[in-house]
Amino acid sequence: MRSFLLQILLTVIVIPAIAQSRIDTLYYDQYGHCVDYKAFAEYIRVVAHYDDDADRHPFRDFYLSGQLRAEGDYWEIDKANDENSTFNKKYIEYYRSGKVKRQEFWFNGKRDGQCTSYYENGNIKDDAIYDNGLVNGVWLSYSEDGETCKCIEYENGLPKYDYYTLTTKSGLFGKFNSFTNEFIDDYIKPEYNDCIHSDLNDEIWSGYDMNGLLLTLHISSVNQYGKYYKVDIYLKNKSLKNLNFDISNIDVLFVKNNMQKNMKSIIPHIYTSDEYVRKVHNRQSWNMALLSSLGAFNKTSYTTSYTPYGVVQSTTTTTDYNKLQMTSSSMESEANQLEADYVKNQVLAPGDILFGFFLIDRKPSSIELIDLYIDIDGVSYPFQYNVSYNIVMPRLYDYVNE
Repeated sequence: MRSFLLQILLTVIVIPAIAQSRIDTLYYDQYGHCVDYKAFAEYIRVVAHYDDDADRHPFRDFYLSGQLRAEGDYWEIDKANDENSTFNKKYIEYYRSGKVKRQEFWFNGKRDGQCTSYYENGNIKDDAIYDNGLVNGVWLSYSEDGETCKCIEYENGLPKYDYYTLTTKSGLFGKFNSFTNEFIDDYIKPEYNDCIHSDLNDEIWSGYDMNGLLLTLHISSVNQYGKYYKVDIYLKNKSLKNLNFDISNIDVLFVKNNMQKNMKSIIPHIYTSDEYVRKVHNRQSWNMALLSSLGAFNKTSYTTSYTPYGVVQSTTTTTDYNKLQMTSSSMESEANQLEADYVKNQVLAPGDILFGFFLIDRKPSSIELIDLYIDIDGVSYPFQYNVSYNIVMPRLYDYVNE
């Protein structure tokens, strides 16, 4: 009690630049209502009045422990409900721990300027700009750990739109309905000119960074257990909803003849992971059988013996099962790695990444362009690959399918 009285005494003493006329002490309960006795109070307010300085109205609030609760200048104090009290200049509110809970700027009884509230751990809770008592601009609300940020745009005190955006520290983004909090699928139709290109390890990767995802790919010709166009693909979910990747939703057209007249298109086959791995195993079995028939795993030993009738040399052929097993194991390991890297249908949660490849049958070989359409959740992302230049580029030709 002595320390608390000393705190109040110091409060009275440190406000005397101009002789004060009166000091009032008010008691407020937990609901902000003024009470008559300290025993019913949640906090105590000490108010200084100056008759000769109308612009100066300092006050300080204290918890019953004596810890400072708030300080600043008041404009008007509402004893019935302290929520309706208004302030002037700078207002600061504190937690019982002494850490800042809220800092606001007021002008003549109205919030004016930046107003920021904090969690007790020091992270920002809300941050907004007021203009003559009304929120104007962007209101930012953060989670206590600082991982997410909710953004609402205001105009003259009212939300400008019927949605808010939510972002995470890792860069995930989503748009949500302000009334239902449901995710809004607000997609932009991708056009060829939206396609971006980058050089990674001397390979040109092309793709799109939009609609809450990053989709890039690289196309090349390979001869591995067959002749294919290999499509290396990277897909990152940057939104706050799940994305569905289904290889059956990929469409591809081979375009013959690079003349704008008389263009013909062919629909080639895209291999699924199961189809390709089955083909790899079949080809490996055939290779093993062929090597065996050619004696690749056989070894020959020669034996020379001497008899009364002369020198006799014999030949023995045996199968080197260790070599056979090592070759078989190496092929199986290669097949397992190809299966692991081949893309499969999956649901990408927010922040998830899909990285791998899929194969397109390279028949016929005399084509000029590959049109590739990758559908993600009903949105088609177009690519056009120029075989001659070995690059994905903005669409150069339109044609009529014949």
